[in-house]
Amino acid sequence: MPSNPLTTNEEAQRASEELKSRGLIQKEMPAKDVVREFVQESERQQEQAKTAQFETALHETPSASYGSLPQSAGGAVPSQPISAPKSEFLLAVENTLAAGVGDMYARMEPSLREVFKQKGEDVARKIEMAIASGKARFKQILAWIKEWLRMIPGVNKFFLEQEAKIKADKIFAMTTIA
Repeated sequence: MPSNPLTTNEEAQRASEELKSRGLIQKEMPAKDVVREFVQESERQQEQAKTAQFETALHETPSASYGSLPQSAGGAVPSQPISAPKSEFLLAVENTLAAGVGDMYARMEPSLREVFKQKGEDVARKIEMAIASGKARFKQILAWIKEWLRMIPGVNKFFLEQEAKIKADKIFAMTTIA
């Protein structure tokens, strides 16, 4: 039966020496701490990968809110929506909304994921249109974001308030810079 890597103190010490030789560790620390730090770094990278996966999925799906193709002579309506190109500002709004919700998105049921993603795209479009028209109100944008975040199952209402406020602040900060 093969032994689990880094289970013995000697194996942990060898791994520590290898990491030091690569320049990944600058300070002297016990081998167990090196292993713990390595595991924590791996977990951080996995979380970043989940968030990146969510953001990629967010930008790949064409949106149905721009309408569908006109009816053909036979009267059949194609089921595929027309996908309009997304502006840089819309992508920035979507990224702001997606920030920090990737792990919760990954834990959702697949059917809820699609609804959550579509609602997030709709909220981003509403925000973009409100800001473009010059009639953007902070309270309205905050309400849209809260409504979207409420779709997350089991979300804490205090977390929801805080996260919605942070996202709305970041979106308004983008409008003053742009």
